[in-house]
Amino acid sequence: KDNDHALHQVVDHFYHADNMPYLKPDPRVFNDLLAQTGFSPSGIIYVGDSPSDAKAAEGAGLRFIASLESGIRTKEDFEGLGVDTFVASFPEIVPVIQAIDASVK
Repeated sequence: KDNDHALHQVVDHFYHADNMPYLKPDPRVFNDLLAQTGFSPSGIIYVGDSPSDAKAAEGAGLRFIASLESGIRTKEDFEGLGVDTFVASFPEIVPVIQAIDASVK
């Protein structure tokens, strides 16, 4: 909401519960993002920390990285869901995304 925040210099749009017509785990939560960017679902990697994040991503056809950094969730919490990989800390995300991207090319 604060347009002076540093993130507004590098992020075009923020998608969150206050400005979306659907909430996770409904996969339609990604409809606006897909429509506005023109990206295909298979070209998006969503990073989340809850099973509802994983369900929404899976339902929308997005790849999903589960973050376990908070310590609230374990790998078992995501059992049976479409998780591409897990990260234990936020700094791991960049190399994991690079590895996923390299495997697709």
